[in-house]
Amino acid sequence: MNHKDVLYKAAAILNERGAAYGDIKDVFSHAAQIASLISGKDYNEYDISVVMEAIKLARRRANPTLADNYIDNVNYTAFSAQFALKDTEGEKPAAVAPQPVDEDTAYVQEISVHFDGTSTTVIASSGH
Repeated sequence: MNHKDVLYKAAAILNERGAAYGDIKDVFSHAAQIASLISGKDYNEYDISVVMEAIKLARRRANPTLADNYIDNVNYTAFSAQFALKDTEGEKPAAVAPQPVDEDTAYVQEISVHFDGTSTTVIASSGH
């Protein structure tokens, strides 16, 4: 697996999980509320994303050959950046690199990232 594969798989996971669970800010906000109630300490979305990064790093140390540990950490790092930087500049095009074509992987012509200030959408356009 090369670095481009990791990024393409991370984008695919963002889309799948976003469709299944909804807006990431809402999910992490809810997780922060739950953690705050359980611990008696105040947590926010950024705190939760950093903890999730830490979990992936610990899992990666335990099993450095499991691709999921790297792929998921890309997304958790992006969430941390979103919550820390609070960037509201709108749509930003992502770098586009050709993905190797094989029978198991669909060719992606373009990936774009849309950020409206509260949610992020990753769109991959097929070359087919």
